[in-house]
Amino acid sequence: MYRHSMEIAGQSLYQQSDVVAAWAFSIIGFACILYYLTKKRKWGTIWSYVTTTNHRKIGMMYLLSGVIFFLRGGIDALLIRTQLIAPDMNFWVFQGDK
Repeated sequence: MYRHSMEIAGQSLYQQSDVVAAWAFSIIGFACILYYLTKKRKWGTIWSYVTTTNHRKIGMMYLLSGVIFFLRGGIDALLIRTQLIAPDMNFWVFQGDK
């Protein structure tokens, strides 16, 4: 795996390429979400949900976050099970090439 190096005060710092890719995708995704919210003029809707005391809106946000994290946990479980299919199977191991 390629490492991106940077020197600060004569010391070389290394970043794994998967970490750099995760940061890049996160920044690009965040920029796309900001662009969409601005283009569709949805900031008022977002602000009303963030500052609400309405029990129905709070319940919907609670259910939505539960479903999102349930799906994320399922994807993590699938990746772990994929790695454990066979002994010494290095699926999705990048950090430091363990």
